[in-house]
Amino acid sequence: MDPEELDKLLAESNGLQEQVKLLLPRLAEARRRYAVTKTDTDRSRFESIGDEASALSARLGKIADAMIAATGLPSEFFQILDELDANSDYSHLPRRNLTQEQIATTADLDGHLPQALDAIRRLLPSGWVDGESPNSRV
Repeated sequence: MDPEELDKLLAESNGLQEQVKLLLPRLAEARRRYAVTKTDTDRSRFESIGDEASALSARLGKIADAMIAATGLPSEFFQILDELDANSDYSHLPRRNLTQEQIATTADLDGHLPQALDAIRRLLPSGWVDGESPNSRV
């Protein structure tokens, strides 16, 4: 798959994610309303919005699968990444809360970049980066 196809999939994914964000408040309100009224009309509305959310989610899943397949990496690699992400501690301060006065600079980013790239290459199958086209974003 060429980079333009990946860009198209990414744009579609971003659009669908926005649709989901807009749909979730409607779904929550429909669920709340049905819980209160228990009417067939409200149940039908709640189920209809739920079906719409499920369809968007299924489409997002297909796009994610297509993008994973396009990388040429084994799906196990992405499962490992998901597991690592799930085990991550996100209790750190957001970047916007950090200021020069609060956090002292410890090193230049360029000094850490070679080690970071080596760590990434160790995670990838051997030869994968070398096999990518020069136009790829790897």
